[in-house]
Amino acid sequence: MELEAKAALQQALEMRKLGKREKAQKLLVHALSMNPEFVDALTELGTILEEEKDVVQADHLYSKALAISPCNEKALVSKDRTLPLVEEIDQRYFGIIDSKVRRLMSIPKGNSALRRVMEETYYHHIYHTVAIEGNTLTLSEIRHIIETRYAVPGKSLQEQNEAIGVDAAMKYINATLLSRSGMMTLGDILEIHRRVLGYVDPVEGGRLRTNQVFVGHHIPPHPRDLQRHMEELVQWLNSEEALQLHPVEFAALAHYKLVYVHPFVDGNGRTSRLLMNLVLLQAAVPAHHHTQRATSRVLHGSGHGQRGRRSALHSLHSQMHRDDVGHFVDFHDRTTLWGCPQPVRTSLVQTANRPSQSTTEAARAKDMTCQHVGNG
Repeated sequence: MELEAKAALQQALEMRKLGKREKAQKLLVHALSMNPEFVDALTELGTILEEEKDVVQADHLYSKALAISPCNEKALVSKDRTLPLVEEIDQRYFGIIDSKVRRLMSIPKGNSALRRVMEETYYHHIYHTVAIEGNTLTLSEIRHIIETRYAVPGKSLQEQNEAIGVDAAMKYINATLLSRSGMMTLGDILEIHRRVLGYVDPVEGGRLRTNQVFVGHHIPPHPRDLQRHMEELVQWLNSEEALQLHPVEFAALAHYKLVYVHPFVDGNGRTSRLLMNLVLLQAAVPAHHHTQRATSRVLHGSGHGQRGRRSALHSLHSQMHRDDVGHFVDFHDRTTLWGCPQPVRTSLVQTANRPSQSTTEAARAKDMTCQHVGNG
């Protein structure tokens, strides 16, 4: 395969000299499918994407090349060129997000469209966060389970208990962690996980794993090192360095770091996404959810279907662990731009554009915790 990858690279270089950029790009993609850590192919593909103004993806490829070969001169020079541009793009997205948050916070608390968004977003978060993991429950089925606590015929109890677990964890965050002052603790993360997994596996819920796990090519820390890694994560979550980041970047990194450690037997992704939202809400930014569709777009290139979603996510996490974390933060930037369910966006935007009573952002953010209306 290595010889085939080198041959594809040589053909790509020849095609590029002839001005056949599209053909060269396909050959480079083929080379990387043969050898994903082929540094020369990574930098060459990055150069082509940079010429096509896809600076973010080019920067990602240069970072991946440097993760494999830190002293690669071409990758270093290219990364120095793209990094300032990517940082400028990040700041622009942060500005857009901040503007939308201000508009959202200006809406009166009793606004009917806002209350509808809060209710719909609550169920959408549960639906998407379990669907990403391969759960087959529909949005309406999840709403039925949460509202009635009756089982849905024909669906596995494990899938239904996964949804109930996320609901319990979200209620815990809303009722306890957001109303409490002080630093975040390891106990907080364990309590979130205890609820996430407790209805599926009460024994493992809320405790660190005791066996080694593997996530694609990524090997998370050994069980004997988990306590130290988690204490370091909590220390970082409460550090000035983290608190001075833009809330979206802070939340994305918190999510990434917890998934990287992979401290639990199961429920790592769901717990990480809830930790991400806790960070956002504590910073007066409304909660956000990764949609199944957005994650599917990320996984599309891997060729995984619905049945392979779990292994595809493992591959994605493995790739993130090898590459720079910036690409992961970038994904959060773009999926955070507007997190409301589509049917209610129009009325909400119209409301946001009208003058409204002033409120403090911190107080308003606590009302945007995606609580199920009627549950306090």
